[in-house]
Amino acid sequence: MYQPPTDSLYKFCALVGIIIALIAIAYPTKAIFELGAKINAVQRDMAIWEAESNFIIKKSERLKEIIQGTLDLQKKPSLSKNKIIIHYTEDEIKKFEMDLMESHKNFKIGEAKIRFSLAEQDELLSQIKEFKWWGIVVFLDGILLAAYGFWNWYFKIQVHMDAEMRKKSKVDKFFKFRIKKNSTYKI
Repeated sequence: MYQPPTDSLYKFCALVGIIIALIAIAYPTKAIFELGAKINAVQRDMAIWEAESNFIIKKSERLKEIIQGTLDLQKKPSLSKNKIIIHYTEDEIKKFEMDLMESHKNFKIGEAKIRFSLAEQDELLSQIKEFKWWGIVVFLDGILLAAYGFWNWYFKIQVHMDAEMRKKSKVDKFFKFRIKKNSTYKI
């Protein structure tokens, strides 16, 4: 009956365990750095959209003031001498209203992008946590496999091989000594 060489099997387990442990350290670390870069990009996009949204809000408020001021002037044309009358035509007011609608649309788009970016950031953070846990589990599995392989290789194989080598070494020394003692050399 054929038996596989257990010496090689235990060494294989030990080496594979070490390789698994190294991969469990390297791959999740690389993935975590990549996910961190994605999170930074998401946060950058969120900051840009927040700034643009603030600009859109201020622009919308100013357009509302201009439209309301023009409508108020049309209702009461009498003003004191100290005031300057700025009058906008109906076409200009319609253009302002269109700009206001466009600003409102852009604000809503920015708001949706920020919400999406927050959800994406949460997803990336959960992936990082998952990578950390899987990395720890796989690392421990690799260490256990390596320990199993080294333990069995040493205590089941290597100890016996060392004992045989010592016995053979003692026998060889004994025979060499006997041969030298009994032999005669003529020159």
